[in-house]
This record gives sequence, C-alpha cells and structure tokens, in this order.
Amino acid sequence: MSITERHSLNRITLSGYKSIRELKSFRLNNGLNVLIGANGSGKSNFIRFFEMLGHMFDPNKGLQNYVSTRGRADAFLFRGMKITPELDAHLEFGRNEYRFTLRAADDRSLFFAHESTPFSGPKYGPIINDQGSGHVESALIRRKNLSASEQWVVNTIHDWRVYHFHDTSPSAPVMGPCNVVDNDVLHGNAANLSAFLMNMEKSHPNHFAQIEETVRQVAPFFGAFVLKEISNGQTQLLWKDRYSDLLYYPHQLSDGTLRYICLATLLLQPNPASTLIIDEPELGLHPYAIKLLASLLHEASQHAQLIVSTQSSLLLDELTPEQVIVVNQKDGESVLERQDPNRLKDWLEEYTLGQLWEKNELGGQP
Repeated sequence: MSITERHSLNRITLSGYKSIRELKSFRLNNGLNVLIGANGSGKSNFIRFFEMLGHMFDPNKGLQNYVSTRGRADAFLFRGMKITPELDAHLEFGRNEYRFTLRAADDRSLFFAHESTPFSGPKYGPIINDQGSGHVESALIRRKNLSASEQWVVNTIHDWRVYHFHDTSPSAPVMGPCNVVDNDVLHGNAANLSAFLMNMEKSHPNHFAQIEETVRQVAPFFGAFVLKEISNGQTQLLWKDRYSDLLYYPHQLSDGTLRYICLATLLLQPNPASTLIIDEPELGLHPYAIKLLASLLHEASQHAQLIVSTQSSLLLDELTPEQVIVVNQKDGESVLERQDPNRLKDWLEEYTLGQLWEKNELGGQP
C-alpha cells in the first residue's frame, strides 16, 4: 500500500495548546518531517500533542488519566486556563478529518466541548459526523457501531505512537522480559522489543536479517540476536558477540547501541503505521551512527510518514530544506516554519544545512 493510499496526516491546525498559541493549517510532508529548535522552543510540545492523541484513543488509558498525571488543564492550555480556556485541534488526512475542542472545567480537568470526524464522501458529499459535547473521554472509543469513516479515524490515530528511546537505564522496560504474545506493535519505549523481533524473525525473516546487518554497521562486534522463551510465555533481548558463543543481556550493550537497535527495528519493520513520531533519535549516537540513522529515516519515509524532533546538526546535514521545520520561540509562543529552498539555494553552495542552523541562518537558536 502506498503512502497516498494510507492517507498520511496532510495538515494540522492547533490553537491554545501549550506553547502553541496558533498553528493554522500547517502542511506536513507525506514522507519525512524534521523539527529543529533550541531547548524550550516548543518541539517537544508539538510531539506531546501526538502522545495525548494516543492516550485519547486508547480505552485503557484515556484523556483524563493523561491530563491528571501531567499538571491538569493549566499544563495544556496556552499560558494557563485563565488566559486560554480551551484548545482546538483540526487534523486532515485524505478525505477524513478529526476536529475537537477541549475546554477547562472548574476542577482543572478537560472535557470535550466539541468532537467530530468530518468526511468528504466522493458519492454523497461532506458528512459532519458530530460526536456531541460535554463528554470527558472521546466518544469514538465509547460508541459501538461506528460508521466506516469514523472507524477509519479511530484505527489510524490509534496506530500513531510517539517513540522515545531515551531510557536505557538498568531498570528500563527494554532491559527486562516481556510477554511473547505482545508482538503486534512496537511500544513507544521499546518495552516489547524482544517479542516484536522474535515475531519478525518468524514472519519476516528478510526484514529481520536487514536489522541485524544494520546493527553490525554501527556495532561491528554484534553477532546476532538470540530470541527465545526464557520462561513460560516470556522472552528477553539476548544477543551473541560475533567472536564468541557466549550469550549476553541487553544491559551489556552500550546505551547508543541499544538505542540504535530500537531505531533500526522501528524503521525497518515490514508494516509500519501510516505516521511514526520519533523524539530526538540521535541521543547518545556516534556521529557515524547518526549518518546511518539519516539513511534509515529516508528509507522508512518511502513507506510511512515520519515526524521527528532533533537538535543534531549532523542529522540536518543529511536532509533537504523541504524536510526541515524550524521551531522558534517568539514573544513566548512557539512558531513552526518551513524552509524556503529558493532562499537557501545560494547558501547551500557553500554550507550544509547543519552549518546554516549553527550560524542561525535558519532560526531555531536561542
């Protein structure tokens, strides 16, 4: 299935959300979209919006749980609920749309003041699909007998995940065992990495072999994964050194190598979601690994839409201006801007994109 058929996120409108006062009908590429900006510019806020969506469309998590553990309404509204009483969002993908307004309640929770899933039907014209108002969780995950267009929106957004492979501490979920059957979708923190790879080894051996070979390019000592049940219904990420028959545990990998394994698995999987969101994938990677990561991102963008945040000038060096979104902090609000290739054409004859960013020619610097 092509990217066009999968209906990537075409445009997004956000107002009143965290540091984003207004982002109007912002276009996203079907392929690769990379956000750069200084610390505190608002890159993470944009990424966190997709994290919130994921909770909204997960019946086991939900909006209220997400809001209550992250500062309640004031943490989600531009300059707090006294200044901004509600936030609005409008997502457009293919013929489908998802619109919602979250309003602050007196107890500092958020509730749906509006929710709808408009559909531009080719046969019968536009359909609003109004979901009502006043509910505290998305009506789409509570209702039964959804229409085909409503179900499509639910399935699509439910598949979106923010991937954040920062935690490689000894107690990180990726270090421990996981259920063998938990292998359908790679978790956002790679907690089920071993089960996901184990399933891929059986069902998609060519993709599995490509992941192993890609890891060897960064870690020449790496021999192969050893994926099996370590106890009843449990598996763990074990591996062999290419020069030894000894088995090793994930904590015996460097932080950078383990993160690269997670990234390679995510980007080389056979059936990715239509949109993947990745937060600072370059963290802890060697410069050579960052260049290889760029190749993985380009390859994956042929099969899925990618939204990536970064602070790596080396990663920017491997991109085109059309793929870069600069996030600036202006008068206390985050402003997202795409680059004009024509403006940068002469500059790029002498400098790379990363160098131009470091020189503050692109913006996105403190």
